[in-house]
Amino acid sequence: MIMGAGGMGSLAGALLAPRIATRFGVGPTIITGFAISPLAQVPLLLAGPGPGWQIVLAGTLAAQLFWATASGVSQRSLRQVLCAPRFQGRMQRGQHHGDRRKPPPGRRNRRRTRGPPRRPGRPRRRRGP
Repeated sequence: MIMGAGGMGSLAGALLAPRIATRFGVGPTIITGFAISPLAQVPLLLAGPGPGWQIVLAGTLAAQLFWATASGVSQRSLRQVLCAPRFQGRMQRGQHHGDRRKPPPGRRNRRRTRGPPRRPGRPRRRRGP
């Protein structure tokens, strides 16, 4: 029930983000999204058992995801407006990878997390069948 309400809030935020940004502005929409997220965590600290708290948490998650999605849509729209048209693909791809905390394509990962150190120029041997 709680996750379903959150999903509906996120969908509503995505659909209403252009109207909200037009009415209140892109900056206030982004700032409101950033402000609501930490405030929406307070009911989690106070929650107890029972259906009453489930309803409160569902409403809180719906509001949090509504504003987070509206803020995210506004951020991406603002970045696309500020970026030159010829760099839009790079900006979007770099932003996508920044959200997922991975390096963008073409950038070498400086840290290796497994395996013995390799000598430069030698391919790694495959193990197993």
